[in-house]
Amino acid sequence: MDGFDYKSVLDNGGVWFDTDDYNKLVGNAEKEYIYKDGEIVEKPAYVPTAEEKALKQINEIMEENDTQIADIKDAMLVAVLTNDTELQEELKQEYAAVIEDTNNKLKEVNVND
Repeated sequence: MDGFDYKSVLDNGGVWFDTDDYNKLVGNAEKEYIYKDGEIVEKPAYVPTAEEKALKQINEIMEENDTQIADIKDAMLVAVLTNDTELQEELKQEYAAVIEDTNNKLKEVNVND
């Protein structure tokens, strides 16, 4: 480029890349690369943080909880409509057990992060 002061850029910490290296860094390669410690290296695999791992566990626990609660609610609707008080009582106990189990699992996630 006319008038571009390459020397000044390099003197101020800029780095000059040839076309192959440039293409690696902008994503025009089969693998992903980064510039690290003066070298172009293959991008390492992403390692999730402790917070991300805990959030994933919490989401999995809550998804399981939601599925179980939905099943109980469906069964409770049938029990109410058929006036099956024995089944209603069993479902109430099952609901309480699911909530308690979910809370215990969530406490374990908090303890272990």
